[in-house]
Amino acid sequence: MKFMRYLKIDMQRAFGTWKMGVAGIGVCISLLYNSSGSLNVLQWINNVAGNAILIMAALVFAIYPYAGTFCEDMEYCYDRQMVLRGSAAAYTLSKIIAVFLSAVFVMFSGFLLAVLFLVVRYGLPDAETVQVVMENCESLYFPLLLDRHFILFVFCTDLHLSFLAGILAVLGLMCSLFVKNRMLVYILPVAFLYIEDILVQRMLGWERGSLFSLNCMGITVLGTSLETHTWQLYYFEIFLLLLFLGAVICLRYRRKVA
Repeated sequence: MKFMRYLKIDMQRAFGTWKMGVAGIGVCISLLYNSSGSLNVLQWINNVAGNAILIMAALVFAIYPYAGTFCEDMEYCYDRQMVLRGSAAAYTLSKIIAVFLSAVFVMFSGFLLAVLFLVVRYGLPDAETVQVVMENCESLYFPLLLDRHFILFVFCTDLHLSFLAGILAVLGLMCSLFVKNRMLVYILPVAFLYIEDILVQRMLGWERGSLFSLNCMGITVLGTSLETHTWQLYYFEIFLLLLFLGAVICLRYRRKVA
C-alpha cells in the first residue's frame, strides 16, 4: 500500500507537468530535423538511425521531464518526509518506475507526432515507393516490411527507441545520486551511450561488441543489423540493465538516508 501511494504521487508529478509537452515536441522536432531528404514516412524511419546526433538530442528531451526528481526532492528535503511515511525501498522503486515510464511515453509520443506530420505532409507511400524502401532496408524490423505489416513496423521502431530512452532516464536518475548538477543528469546517460559503445567494441571487436553495445542495439540496428541482432536480445539487455540500475539506486539512496 505504501508503494502504491508513492507510485501514484510520482506518476502525477511525472505526467502532470508542462515538461512532458515541451519534451514531446522537442523529441518530434529533433527527429524531424533530418527529414528533408525523405519522401515518405517509411523512408524516414529507415534512415532515422543515420543521424545519431539528432537522436541523442531526442533522447535528452525524453530524459528531461523526471530524471532529475531526486535532485528536486533532496534540494527541499522532500524525500526525507516521504521516506518517514513509508520506506526507502518503496520510495526508490516508485521513482524508478515513474522515471522509466515517463521517458518511454515522451519518446513514443514524440516519434508518433513526427510520423503523423510526415504522413500529413507526404501522404501514405505508394506501392513503388514501398518497394524501393524494402530493397534498401536493413533494419532489425525488416521482416515486418516483407510481410507488409507497415503499422507494426512503425510501432516496433517507435517502441525500440522509447525503451532506450527509458533505460537512459533511469541511468540519469542514478547519476543524480552522485552529482547535484541537473544538466549532468541529462547529459551523462547520453555520454555513457557513446563511451560504453567504444569500450565494448575495442575489447570484443565490432561484430561481437555490437551485441553488448547499448548504442548499437538501441540505435544502429534500426539502420543496419546483423543476423545475430535480435529484438529479444535487445529487450533482455534492457531488462537486465533496469535490474542492475535499480539495485544500485536502492543501495546508494539507503546509504544517503542512513
